[in-house]
Amino acid sequence: MITNFSVKYNKLLEDARIEAKEFIANTCTGLEPEHMFSHIWLASTEILPALEVQVVIDSNDKLHISTGSSGYVDFRTNPVGIKLPIKCWIHTHPFGSAYFSGTDWSTVNTWQPIMLEAYVLGGENHYGHWNNTNAHELRILEKDGSIRVQEQRVLSQFADCLGCSHEYPLEDMNKYGLCEECQYPTGSEEESFNAESKNVKGM
Repeated sequence: MITNFSVKYNKLLEDARIEAKEFIANTCTGLEPEHMFSHIWLASTEILPALEVQVVIDSNDKLHISTGSSGYVDFRTNPVGIKLPIKCWIHTHPFGSAYFSGTDWSTVNTWQPIMLEAYVLGGENHYGHWNNTNAHELRILEKDGSIRVQEQRVLSQFADCLGCSHEYPLEDMNKYGLCEECQYPTGSEEESFNAESKNVKGM
């Protein structure tokens, strides 16, 4: 059921999205990416109610601005009007943590051949930087000024322990699919464990 409140809220939200885009266009056009951060963050967290914002800078220095939800903003696989290659992709994590999610890694993997660099903003003086010459690392400036490197994981190198269900690197698990903290089956227990494992896999 659509209420008057929801109609008014949606209208206010759409107005805020328009205002955020106009604010970024007016304050960021012609700036270097690092000088855009404070403006983009303000649009994401003050003009908008903590919603993700992204800015794509194309080879003509044109800004392509879009807004999303609190945890996602869409980077279209066939963006209209963008002059390739992409100079920079900037997006926000308004919940306050700069890192690449699985979706973010998928985006840079897709665009790596024609995208030079990317930033994810997590707050004032807290952001991650990626470039296509070191495509499997995100260098993150933490709030205390330290630098942390987030490396892209290869999902096939990880698996869930059959004992505790926690995820571990395959190299840290034994041949029974157990982590070091779970019991290693021996003797007659091995047959029982193998049978149980087959039942689990067959579910």
